[in-house]
Amino acid sequence: DYGGSKSGQLLSHGGEFEVRGNISGLRFMENQGVSLVQGLGSVYSIEMFFSLDRVDGYRKIVDFANLSSDNGLYVEGDLNFFPGARGGGFKANEMAHVVFNRDATGQVTGFINGKQVLSHKDTANVGVSTGLDFFRDDNRTQGREASAGFVDFIRLYDGPLAADKVAELNQIAQNRINQVPAVPEPATWAMMIMGLGV
Repeated sequence: DYGGSKSGQLLSHGGEFEVRGNISGLRFMENQGVSLVQGLGSVYSIEMFFSLDRVDGYRKIVDFANLSSDNGLYVEGDLNFFPGARGGGFKANEMAHVVFNRDATGQVTGFINGKQVLSHKDTANVGVSTGLDFFRDDNRTQGREASAGFVDFIRLYDGPLAADKVAELNQIAQNRINQVPAVPEPATWAMMIMGLGV
């Protein structure tokens, strides 16, 4: 699922469609991931719902400069805006709802599962996006700074999301995993009971 208020051509670099319970998405190997040909500029929000097989060391999840720099957004146990700030926590093979904002003053904020875990003034303009790569690293050596994983959706917005909106979006994402089948209507129960009786 690719959506939000930004539009563009999202390109896959391998992987395959996979269903995991109530959700479905792209299962990717190291450095497969996806990319957006054009960048987002300097004011935006990125929302992702994904899991990584490995969260040890540096595992790049967003590259802002067409794989031309080691800077970017990483999972390194925590959410790490490199170089800059870090916070929060990840577990391998566990779905995480991540939101990364950059506002007009250069302030970046990061959220994991609805909770703000980092805040940093991006004076070096690391987060100014000239092109986006997700789950791919500029260092293409196997086992270095990328991880295999699974992504349910990526959404891009043309402005930063407020904390209350992030919390709301996180709840929607978590509900996708925890959905339970609807309770049958009384008429359906009656049909089921009749069926069992037969």
